[in-house]
Amino acid sequence: MNPNRDALKAADNAERVVARRSVARTEVMTLSLVILPFVVLAGCLIIDALESTIAKANIRTYVAQQIAAGHPVDRRALASRYDNQTSKAATAAWATLLEASRPLQDSPSIGLRYGDDRIVPTAIRANETSVARQGEMSLPVVDFIVQRDAALTRAREALLNRDRPSADNKSVWLPVAFWRDYPQALTGRSEFYEDDTQAFYSAIADGENDHAIHVLHRLIRTDIELDSQIWSVNSAAAKRPPETVIHLIRQSLAVADWNEDQLATLRKMIERVPDYQAVIDQHMRVIMAASLDEMGLSDGVVANKVFRENSRSLPVKISPQAAWQWIQFMERARQTGQPGTWSRYLSLRREPWYDQRRPGLDTVSMTSFPYASGTFLIGSTPIYRHLTYDTHASYESNRRLALTAIGIKQYHQQKNAWPQSLADLRAVGLTSEDWQIMPGVEFGYQNRPLQPRTSVGSEVVLWTAKLKDGHLDQAIERFARGDESASPPVENYSKKFDMQRITLIRE
Repeated sequence: MNPNRDALKAADNAERVVARRSVARTEVMTLSLVILPFVVLAGCLIIDALESTIAKANIRTYVAQQIAAGHPVDRRALASRYDNQTSKAATAAWATLLEASRPLQDSPSIGLRYGDDRIVPTAIRANETSVARQGEMSLPVVDFIVQRDAALTRAREALLNRDRPSADNKSVWLPVAFWRDYPQALTGRSEFYEDDTQAFYSAIADGENDHAIHVLHRLIRTDIELDSQIWSVNSAAAKRPPETVIHLIRQSLAVADWNEDQLATLRKMIERVPDYQAVIDQHMRVIMAASLDEMGLSDGVVANKVFRENSRSLPVKISPQAAWQWIQFMERARQTGQPGTWSRYLSLRREPWYDQRRPGLDTVSMTSFPYASGTFLIGSTPIYRHLTYDTHASYESNRRLALTAIGIKQYHQQKNAWPQSLADLRAVGLTSEDWQIMPGVEFGYQNRPLQPRTSVGSEVVLWTAKLKDGHLDQAIERFARGDESASPPVENYSKKFDMQRITLIRE
Protein backbone atom coordinates (compact mmCIF):
# COMPACT_ATOMS: atom_id res chain seq x y z
CA MET A 1 0.00 0.00 0.00
CA ASN A 2 1.30 3.41 -0.99
CA PRO A 3 0.81 5.85 1.89
CA ASN A 4 1.09 8.86 -0.43
CA ARG A 5 -1.64 7.52 -2.72
CA ASP A 6 -3.90 6.85 0.25
CA ALA A 7 -3.29 10.34 1.55
CA LEU A 8 -4.09 11.88 -1.83
CA LYS A 9 -7.23 9.78 -2.12
CA ALA A 10 -8.35 10.79 1.36
CA ALA A 11 -7.70 14.44 0.58
CA ASP A 12 -9.59 14.12 -2.68
CA ASN A 13 -12.53 12.52 -0.90
CA ALA A 14 -12.51 15.30 1.68
CA GLU A 15 -12.56 17.93 -1.03
CA ARG A 16 -15.45 16.17 -2.72
CA VAL A 17 -17.36 16.07 0.56
CA VAL A 18 -16.71 19.79 1.11
CA ALA A 19 -17.75 20.55 -2.46
CA ARG A 20 -20.93 18.52 -2.12
CA ARG A 21 -21.74 20.27 1.14
CA SER A 22 -21.09 23.66 -0.47
CA VAL A 23 -23.37 22.78 -3.39
CA ALA A 24 -25.99 21.56 -0.97
CA ARG A 25 -25.80 24.83 0.98
CA THR A 26 -26.08 26.82 -2.23
CA GLU A 27 -29.06 24.78 -3.35
CA VAL A 28 -30.72 25.20 0.03
CA MET A 29 -30.09 28.97 0.02
CA THR A 30 -31.31 29.32 -3.56
CA LEU A 31 -34.37 27.27 -2.83
CA SER A 32 -34.99 29.28 0.32
CA LEU A 33 -34.70 32.57 -1.56
CA VAL A 34 -37.15 31.29 -4.15
CA ILE A 35 -39.62 29.82 -1.69
CA LEU A 36 -39.38 32.40 1.13
CA PRO A 37 -41.28 35.20 -0.70
CA PHE A 38 -44.09 32.77 -1.44
CA VAL A 39 -44.11 31.67 2.19
CA VAL A 40 -44.23 35.30 3.34
CA LEU A 41 -46.92 36.09 0.79
CA ALA A 42 -48.93 33.06 1.85
CA GLY A 43 -48.55 34.12 5.48
CA CYS A 44 -49.67 37.66 4.66
CA LEU A 45 -52.63 36.33 2.73
CA ILE A 46 -53.60 34.05 5.60
CA ILE A 47 -53.27 36.86 8.14
CA ASP A 48 -55.10 39.30 5.89
CA ALA A 49 -57.84 36.76 5.20
CA LEU A 50 -58.17 36.10 8.92
CA GLU A 51 -58.35 39.83 9.71
CA SER A 52 -60.78 40.30 6.84
CA THR A 53 -62.99 37.49 8.11
CA ILE A 54 -62.99 38.94 11.62
CA ALA A 55 -63.72 42.44 10.26
CA LYS A 56 -66.58 41.14 8.11
CA ALA A 57 -68.04 39.31 11.09
CA ASN A 58 -67.84 42.50 13.17
CA ILE A 59 -69.41 44.51 10.34
CA ARG A 60 -72.27 42.04 9.91
CA THR A 61 -72.95 42.18 13.64
CA TYR A 62 -72.90 45.98 13.51
CA VAL A 63 -75.21 46.05 10.47
CA ALA A 64 -77.67 43.70 12.15
CA GLN A 65 -77.70 45.91 15.25
CA GLN A 66 -78.25 49.04 13.15
CA ILE A 67 -81.10 47.45 11.18
CA ALA A 68 -82.72 46.23 14.38
CA ALA A 69 -82.51 49.78 15.73
CA GLY A 70 -84.12 51.15 12.57
CA HIS A 71 -81.01 52.89 11.21
CA PRO A 72 -80.24 52.44 7.49
CA VAL A 73 -76.72 51.34 6.63
CA ASP A 74 -76.78 51.23 2.83
CA ARG A 75 -76.86 54.03 0.30
CA ARG A 76 -80.22 53.03 -1.08
CA ALA A 77 -81.72 53.11 2.38
CA LEU A 78 -80.02 56.39 3.23
CA ALA A 79 -81.46 57.84 0.05
CA SER A 80 -84.75 56.39 1.33
CA ARG A 81 -87.05 59.07 -0.05
CA TYR A 82 -85.89 58.66 -3.63
CA ASP A 83 -87.83 56.87 -6.34
CA ASN A 84 -88.49 57.06 -10.08
CA GLN A 85 -91.65 59.10 -9.87
CA THR A 86 -90.43 61.90 -7.65
CA SER A 87 -86.95 62.02 -9.17
CA LYS A 88 -88.25 63.45 -12.45
CA ALA A 89 -90.13 66.25 -10.70
CA ALA A 90 -87.17 67.00 -8.46
CA THR A 91 -84.83 67.04 -11.45
CA ALA A 92 -87.10 69.48 -13.28
CA ALA A 93 -87.28 71.76 -10.24
CA TRP A 94 -83.52 71.75 -9.85
CA ALA A 95 -83.03 72.39 -13.56
CA THR A 96 -85.25 75.47 -13.28
CA LEU A 97 -83.34 76.68 -10.25
CA LEU A 98 -79.93 76.14 -11.79
CA GLU A 99 -80.96 77.86 -15.00
CA ALA A 100 -82.16 80.90 -13.07
CA SER A 101 -78.99 81.00 -10.99
CA ARG A 102 -76.50 80.39 -13.77
CA PRO A 103 -74.62 83.68 -14.24
CA LEU A 104 -73.13 84.78 -17.54
CA GLN A 105 -69.36 84.83 -17.80
CA ASP A 106 -69.31 88.62 -17.64
CA SER A 107 -71.94 88.82 -14.93
CA PRO A 108 -70.87 91.34 -12.28
CA SER A 109 -70.27 90.48 -8.66
CA ILE A 110 -70.97 93.09 -6.01
CA GLY A 111 -68.84 94.04 -3.06
CA LEU A 112 -68.62 96.90 -0.58
CA ARG A 113 -65.72 99.16 0.30
CA TYR A 114 -65.19 102.33 2.28
CA GLY A 115 -64.98 105.62 0.44
CA ASP A 116 -64.93 108.97 2.19
CA ASP A 117 -66.98 107.71 5.13
CA ARG A 118 -69.67 106.29 2.88
CA ILE A 119 -70.52 102.93 1.41
CA VAL A 120 -69.32 102.55 -2.17
CA PRO A 121 -70.60 99.55 -4.12
CA THR A 122 -68.00 97.96 -6.37
CA ALA A 123 -68.40 95.64 -9.33
CA ILE A 124 -65.95 92.94 -10.45
CA ARG A 125 -66.65 90.98 -13.58
CA ALA A 126 -66.30 87.22 -13.26
CA ASN A 127 -63.22 87.14 -15.51
CA GLU A 128 -61.48 90.00 -13.71
CA THR A 129 -59.99 89.27 -10.32
CA SER A 130 -57.72 92.28 -9.87
CA VAL A 131 -58.91 94.68 -7.20
CA ALA A 132 -57.49 97.47 -9.33
CA ARG A 133 -60.15 96.74 -11.95
CA GLN A 134 -62.95 97.56 -9.53
CA GLY A 135 -65.11 100.53 -10.34
CA GLU A 136 -68.15 102.25 -8.91
CA MET A 137 -71.31 100.43 -9.83
CA SER A 138 -73.69 102.06 -12.24
CA LEU A 139 -77.43 102.03 -11.70
CA PRO A 140 -78.10 99.63 -14.63
CA VAL A 141 -75.81 97.08 -13.03
CA VAL A 142 -77.72 97.30 -9.76
CA ASP A 143 -81.00 96.91 -11.64
CA PHE A 144 -79.59 93.87 -13.43
CA ILE A 145 -78.68 92.22 -10.14
CA VAL A 146 -82.11 92.98 -8.67
CA GLN A 147 -83.84 91.52 -11.73
CA ARG A 148 -81.70 88.41 -11.65
CA ASP A 149 -82.31 88.07 -7.92
CA ALA A 150 -86.06 88.20 -8.58
CA ALA A 151 -85.84 85.39 -11.15
CA LEU A 152 -83.70 83.40 -8.76
CA THR A 153 -86.16 83.95 -5.94
CA ARG A 154 -89.07 82.66 -8.02
CA ALA A 155 -87.14 79.52 -8.97
CA ARG A 156 -85.99 78.98 -5.39
CA GLU A 157 -89.47 79.42 -3.99
CA ALA A 158 -90.83 76.91 -6.51
CA LEU A 159 -88.44 74.35 -5.09
CA LEU A 160 -88.69 75.24 -1.41
CA ASN A 161 -92.48 75.37 -1.43
CA ARG A 162 -92.76 71.80 -2.62
CA ASP A 163 -94.28 69.39 -0.15
CA ARG A 164 -91.76 68.14 2.37
CA PRO A 165 -90.78 64.43 2.09
CA SER A 166 -93.65 62.28 3.30
CA ALA A 167 -93.53 59.97 6.26
CA ASP A 168 -93.55 56.90 4.05
CA ASN A 169 -90.10 57.89 2.75
CA LYS A 170 -91.22 57.71 -0.88
CA SER A 171 -90.07 61.14 -2.01
CA VAL A 172 -86.84 63.07 -1.71
CA TRP A 173 -85.14 66.20 -2.91
CA LEU A 174 -81.99 64.45 -4.04
CA PRO A 175 -80.49 60.98 -3.59
CA VAL A 176 -77.56 60.28 -1.34
CA ALA A 177 -74.60 59.34 -3.50
CA PHE A 178 -70.94 58.84 -2.75
CA TRP A 179 -68.40 60.58 -5.01
CA ARG A 180 -71.30 62.15 -6.88
CA ASP A 181 -70.50 64.82 -9.46
CA TYR A 182 -73.10 67.27 -8.22
CA PRO A 183 -73.40 70.57 -10.09
CA GLN A 184 -71.41 73.32 -8.42
CA ALA A 185 -74.68 74.82 -7.27
CA LEU A 186 -75.16 71.85 -4.96
CA THR A 187 -71.70 71.49 -3.44
CA GLY A 188 -71.30 74.63 -1.37
CA ARG A 189 -69.66 76.74 -4.09
CA SER A 190 -72.91 77.47 -5.84
CA GLU A 191 -74.00 80.14 -8.22
CA PHE A 192 -77.20 80.85 -6.33
CA TYR A 193 -75.33 81.36 -3.07
CA GLU A 194 -73.15 83.85 -4.89
CA ASP A 195 -76.29 85.52 -6.22
CA ASP A 196 -77.69 85.72 -2.71
CA THR A 197 -74.43 87.27 -1.59
CA GLN A 198 -74.73 89.88 -4.31
CA ALA A 199 -78.37 90.51 -3.45
CA PHE A 200 -77.36 91.02 0.19
CA TYR A 201 -74.63 93.49 -0.74
CA SER A 202 -77.01 95.36 -3.01
CA ALA A 203 -79.62 95.65 -0.25
CA ILE A 204 -77.02 96.89 2.25
CA ALA A 205 -75.71 99.46 -0.21
CA ASP A 206 -79.25 100.74 -0.78
CA GLY A 207 -80.01 100.82 2.94
CA GLU A 208 -82.69 98.12 2.59
CA ASN A 209 -81.75 96.23 5.73
CA ASP A 210 -85.03 94.34 5.96
CA HIS A 211 -84.52 92.93 2.47
CA ALA A 212 -80.95 92.00 3.41
CA ILE A 213 -82.33 90.03 6.35
CA HIS A 214 -84.81 88.36 4.00
CA VAL A 215 -81.90 87.21 1.82
CA LEU A 216 -80.16 85.72 4.86
CA HIS A 217 -83.36 83.92 5.86
CA ARG A 218 -83.58 82.50 2.36
CA LEU A 219 -80.04 81.15 2.60
CA ILE A 220 -80.80 79.43 5.89
CA ARG A 221 -84.08 78.05 4.57
CA THR A 222 -82.32 76.70 1.53
CA ASP A 223 -79.83 74.86 3.70
CA ILE A 224 -82.59 73.34 5.80
CA GLU A 225 -84.62 72.28 2.77
CA LEU A 226 -81.70 70.84 0.85
CA ASP A 227 -80.73 68.85 3.91
CA SER A 228 -77.23 67.65 4.73
CA GLN A 229 -77.65 64.62 2.47
CA ILE A 230 -76.71 66.42 -0.72
CA TRP A 231 -73.27 67.58 0.37
CA SER A 232 -70.56 65.49 -1.23
CA VAL A 233 -67.53 64.32 0.73
CA ASN A 234 -65.30 66.85 -0.99
CA SER A 235 -67.49 69.73 0.17
CA ALA A 236 -67.23 68.94 3.87
CA ALA A 237 -65.05 72.02 4.26
CA ALA A 238 -66.72 74.05 1.52
CA LYS A 239 -68.60 77.25 2.16
CA ARG A 240 -72.11 76.20 3.08
CA PRO A 241 -75.13 78.47 3.62
CA PRO A 242 -74.64 78.83 7.41
CA GLU A 243 -71.02 79.88 6.88
CA THR A 244 -72.10 82.29 4.15
CA VAL A 245 -74.66 83.84 6.51
CA ILE A 246 -72.03 84.32 9.20
CA HIS A 247 -69.58 85.81 6.71
CA LEU A 248 -72.16 88.29 5.38
CA ILE A 249 -73.26 89.35 8.84
CA ARG A 250 -69.67 89.98 9.86
CA GLN A 251 -69.06 92.08 6.77
CA SER A 252 -72.20 94.13 7.27
CA LEU A 253 -71.61 95.10 10.89
CA ALA A 254 -69.13 97.82 9.95
CA VAL A 255 -71.13 99.37 7.13
CA ALA A 256 -74.84 98.76 7.75
CA ASP A 257 -76.92 100.83 10.14
CA TRP A 258 -78.67 97.95 11.89
CA ASN A 259 -81.29 98.94 14.44
CA GLU A 260 -81.84 97.12 17.73
CA ASP A 261 -84.55 94.79 16.41
CA GLN A 262 -82.51 93.91 13.33
CA LEU A 263 -79.45 93.12 15.45
CA ALA A 264 -81.60 90.83 17.58
CA THR A 265 -82.76 89.07 14.40
CA LEU A 266 -79.18 88.63 13.18
CA ARG A 267 -78.18 87.22 16.54
CA LYS A 268 -81.02 84.69 16.45
CA MET A 269 -79.92 83.67 12.97
CA ILE A 270 -76.45 82.80 14.17
CA GLU A 271 -77.79 81.01 17.22
CA ARG A 272 -80.13 79.00 15.00
CA VAL A 273 -77.55 78.03 12.40
CA PRO A 274 -77.84 74.27 11.75
CA ASP A 275 -75.32 72.21 13.68
CA TYR A 276 -72.23 71.80 11.53
CA GLN A 277 -71.28 68.71 13.47
CA ALA A 278 -74.49 67.03 12.37
CA VAL A 279 -73.38 67.45 8.77
CA ILE A 280 -70.07 65.77 9.57
CA ASP A 281 -71.93 62.90 11.22
CA GLN A 282 -74.05 62.55 8.10
CA HIS A 283 -70.91 62.48 5.95
CA MET A 284 -69.53 59.66 8.05
CA ARG A 285 -72.69 57.60 7.68
CA VAL A 286 -72.77 58.09 3.90
CA ILE A 287 -69.09 57.14 3.61
CA MET A 288 -69.68 54.06 5.73
CA ALA A 289 -72.70 53.06 3.65
CA ALA A 290 -70.74 53.51 0.44
CA SER A 291 -67.93 51.26 1.60
CA LEU A 292 -70.30 48.58 2.91
CA ASP A 293 -72.29 48.64 -0.33
CA GLU A 294 -69.13 48.11 -2.34
CA MET A 295 -68.28 45.04 -0.26
CA GLY A 296 -71.84 43.73 -0.28
CA LEU A 297 -72.03 43.88 3.51
CA SER A 298 -74.86 46.37 3.93
CA ASP A 299 -77.67 43.81 3.56
CA GLY A 300 -79.53 46.42 1.55
CA VAL A 301 -80.49 47.00 -2.06
CA VAL A 302 -77.34 48.56 -3.47
CA ALA A 303 -79.05 50.49 -6.24
CA ASN A 304 -81.81 50.42 -8.76
CA LYS A 305 -81.52 51.80 -12.28
CA VAL A 306 -82.26 55.39 -11.30
CA PHE A 307 -79.92 55.27 -8.35
CA ARG A 308 -77.08 53.86 -10.48
CA GLU A 309 -77.53 56.77 -12.85
CA ASN A 310 -77.07 59.21 -9.99
CA SER A 311 -74.07 57.69 -8.26
CA ARG A 312 -70.78 56.10 -9.11
CA SER A 313 -68.92 53.18 -7.64
CA LEU A 314 -65.86 53.80 -5.57
CA PRO A 315 -62.68 54.08 -7.68
CA VAL A 316 -60.86 51.54 -5.49
CA LYS A 317 -61.80 48.52 -3.47
CA ILE A 318 -62.31 48.96 0.24
CA SER A 319 -60.84 46.40 2.60
CA PRO A 320 -63.15 45.13 5.36
CA GLN A 321 -60.45 45.96 7.90
CA ALA A 322 -60.41 49.61 6.83
CA ALA A 323 -64.20 49.76 6.79
CA TRP A 324 -64.39 48.32 10.30
CA GLN A 325 -61.79 50.80 11.52
CA TRP A 326 -63.88 53.60 10.01
CA ILE A 327 -67.04 52.33 11.71
CA GLN A 328 -65.21 52.27 15.04
CA PHE A 329 -63.95 55.81 14.50
CA MET A 330 -67.41 57.00 13.42
CA GLU A 331 -69.19 55.49 16.41
CA ARG A 332 -66.57 56.77 18.84
CA ALA A 333 -66.81 60.24 17.31
CA ARG A 334 -70.61 60.24 17.52
CA GLN A 335 -70.56 59.24 21.18
CA THR A 336 -67.87 61.69 22.28
CA GLY A 337 -69.17 64.86 23.91
CA GLN A 338 -72.15 66.86 22.72
CA PRO A 339 -72.52 67.62 19.00
CA GLY A 340 -71.33 71.05 17.99
CA THR A 341 -69.33 71.77 21.14
CA TRP A 342 -65.68 72.38 21.90
CA SER A 343 -65.77 69.63 24.51
CA ARG A 344 -66.47 67.14 21.74
CA TYR A 345 -63.69 68.46 19.58
CA LEU A 346 -61.15 68.51 22.39
CA SER A 347 -62.20 65.06 23.58
CA LEU A 348 -61.54 63.65 20.14
CA ARG A 349 -58.18 65.38 20.03
CA ARG A 350 -57.27 63.49 23.20
CA GLU A 351 -57.81 60.15 21.49
CA PRO A 352 -54.46 58.44 20.74
CA TRP A 353 -55.60 57.50 17.24
CA TYR A 354 -56.69 60.99 16.22
CA ASP A 355 -53.32 61.93 14.71
CA GLN A 356 -51.81 58.48 14.33
CA ARG A 357 -52.05 56.09 11.44
CA ARG A 358 -52.52 52.49 12.38
CA PRO A 359 -50.55 50.03 10.24
CA GLY A 360 -53.72 48.25 9.20
CA LEU A 361 -55.05 51.46 7.67
CA ASP A 362 -52.06 52.30 5.52
CA THR A 363 -50.95 49.01 4.01
CA VAL A 364 -52.21 47.52 0.79
CA SER A 365 -54.95 45.00 1.36
CA MET A 366 -53.60 41.71 0.01
CA THR A 367 -57.04 40.28 -0.71
CA SER A 368 -57.92 43.28 -2.88
CA PHE A 369 -54.50 43.47 -4.54
CA PRO A 370 -53.58 45.32 -6.76
CA TYR A 371 -56.07 47.87 -5.44
CA ALA A 372 -55.21 50.12 -2.53
CA SER A 373 -57.30 49.64 0.55
CA GLY A 374 -58.89 53.02 -0.06
CA THR A 375 -58.41 54.28 3.49
CA PHE A 376 -58.08 57.90 2.40
CA LEU A 377 -61.37 57.78 0.53
CA ILE A 378 -63.31 56.53 3.52
CA GLY A 379 -61.67 59.00 5.82
CA SER A 380 -59.54 56.72 7.96
CA THR A 381 -56.41 58.86 7.72
CA PRO A 382 -55.59 61.86 9.91
CA ILE A 383 -56.11 64.06 6.83
CA TYR A 384 -59.85 63.51 6.88
CA ARG A 385 -60.08 63.71 10.63
CA HIS A 386 -58.46 67.13 10.48
CA LEU A 387 -60.73 68.07 7.58
CA THR A 388 -63.86 67.33 9.56
CA TYR A 389 -63.08 68.31 13.12
CA ASP A 390 -60.59 71.09 12.52
CA THR A 391 -63.00 72.58 9.99
CA HIS A 392 -65.76 72.40 12.57
CA ALA A 393 -63.53 74.17 15.08
CA SER A 394 -62.81 76.95 12.59
CA TYR A 395 -66.51 77.29 11.78
CA GLU A 396 -67.43 77.47 15.44
CA SER A 397 -64.80 80.16 16.08
CA ASN A 398 -66.12 82.27 13.20
CA ARG A 399 -69.66 81.89 14.50
CA ARG A 400 -68.63 83.06 17.94
CA LEU A 401 -66.69 85.96 16.47
CA ALA A 402 -69.79 87.20 14.64
CA LEU A 403 -71.97 86.60 17.71
CA THR A 404 -69.57 88.61 19.87
CA ALA A 405 -69.50 91.44 17.33
CA ILE A 406 -73.30 91.61 17.34
CA GLY A 407 -73.24 91.67 21.13
CA ILE A 408 -70.86 94.64 21.09
CA LYS A 409 -73.18 96.56 18.76
CA GLN A 410 -76.18 95.68 20.95
CA TYR A 411 -74.33 96.87 24.05
CA HIS A 412 -73.54 100.17 22.34
CA GLN A 413 -77.17 100.73 21.38
CA GLN A 414 -78.45 99.92 24.86
CA LYS A 415 -75.77 101.73 26.89
CA ASN A 416 -74.82 104.45 24.38
CA ALA A 417 -71.19 103.50 25.05
CA TRP A 418 -68.77 100.84 23.90
CA PRO A 419 -67.93 98.04 26.35
CA GLN A 420 -64.65 98.42 28.18
CA SER A 421 -63.99 94.70 27.88
CA LEU A 422 -65.72 91.64 26.50
CA ALA A 423 -66.83 90.75 30.01
CA ASP A 424 -69.29 93.68 29.79
CA LEU A 425 -71.23 91.70 27.17
CA ARG A 426 -72.88 89.75 29.97
CA ALA A 427 -75.22 92.73 30.10
CA VAL A 428 -76.66 91.72 26.70
CA GLY A 429 -76.98 88.03 27.52
CA LEU A 430 -73.67 86.62 26.25
CA THR A 431 -71.46 84.34 28.32
CA SER A 432 -67.70 83.96 28.50
CA GLU A 433 -67.93 80.92 26.22
CA ASP A 434 -69.35 83.10 23.45
CA TRP A 435 -66.27 85.33 23.19
CA GLN A 436 -63.64 82.61 23.40
CA ILE A 437 -61.90 81.12 20.38
CA MET A 438 -61.30 78.07 22.51
CA PRO A 439 -61.25 77.45 26.26
CA GLY A 440 -58.97 80.06 27.81
CA VAL A 441 -58.34 82.12 24.66
CA GLU A 442 -60.57 85.15 24.16
CA PHE A 443 -61.02 87.24 21.06
CA GLY A 444 -59.03 90.44 20.92
CA TYR A 445 -61.08 93.60 21.54
CA GLN A 446 -60.08 97.23 21.56
CA ASN A 447 -61.72 100.64 21.51
CA ARG A 448 -58.79 102.72 20.33
CA PRO A 449 -58.16 106.19 18.89
CA LEU A 450 -57.70 106.42 15.16
CA GLN A 451 -54.28 107.11 13.67
CA PRO A 452 -52.79 110.57 14.47
CA ARG A 453 -53.32 111.70 10.88
CA THR A 454 -57.05 111.39 11.47
CA SER A 455 -56.78 113.62 14.52
CA VAL A 456 -60.24 112.79 15.85
CA GLY A 457 -62.46 109.79 16.30
CA SER A 458 -62.00 106.22 17.44
CA GLU A 459 -62.15 102.71 16.06
CA VAL A 460 -63.75 99.68 17.69
CA VAL A 461 -62.10 96.47 16.55
CA LEU A 462 -62.66 92.79 17.30
CA TRP A 463 -60.17 90.20 16.12
CA THR A 464 -59.04 86.64 16.53
CA ALA A 465 -55.95 86.00 18.61
CA LYS A 466 -53.05 83.59 18.83
CA LEU A 467 -50.51 82.54 21.43
CA LYS A 468 -47.40 84.67 21.59
CA ASP A 469 -45.23 81.55 21.87
CA GLY A 470 -46.71 79.57 18.99
CA HIS A 471 -49.57 78.73 16.71
CA LEU A 472 -53.09 78.45 18.01
CA ASP A 473 -53.03 74.75 17.22
CA GLN A 474 -50.42 74.30 19.94
CA ALA A 475 -52.91 75.64 22.44
CA ILE A 476 -55.53 73.22 21.16
CA GLU A 477 -53.08 70.37 21.64
CA ARG A 478 -52.36 71.53 25.18
CA PHE A 479 -56.02 71.68 26.08
CA ALA A 480 -56.52 68.32 24.40
CA ARG A 481 -54.02 66.88 26.87
CA GLY A 482 -56.09 68.28 29.70
CA ASP A 483 -53.74 71.16 30.53
CA GLU A 484 -56.36 73.85 31.09
CA SER A 485 -54.22 76.30 33.03
CA ALA A 486 -54.60 80.06 33.12
CA SER A 487 -55.40 81.84 29.89
CA PRO A 488 -52.29 82.12 27.72
CA PRO A 489 -51.09 85.54 26.54
CA VAL A 490 -52.50 86.61 23.19
CA GLU A 491 -51.50 89.13 20.59
CA ASN A 492 -53.18 90.83 17.66
CA TYR A 493 -53.69 88.34 14.88
CA SER A 494 -55.41 90.72 12.50
CA LYS A 495 -52.39 91.88 10.50
CA LYS A 496 -51.67 88.43 9.14
CA PHE A 497 -55.29 87.32 8.85
CA ASP A 498 -57.28 90.44 8.11
CA MET A 499 -60.32 88.37 7.16
CA GLN A 500 -60.65 87.46 10.85
CA ARG A 501 -60.79 91.12 11.88
CA ILE A 502 -64.03 93.06 12.31
CA THR A 503 -63.98 96.84 12.41
CA LEU A 504 -67.29 97.61 14.08
CA ILE A 505 -67.26 101.39 13.84
CA ARG A 506 -65.21 104.38 12.85
CA GLU A 507 -66.50 107.53 14.46
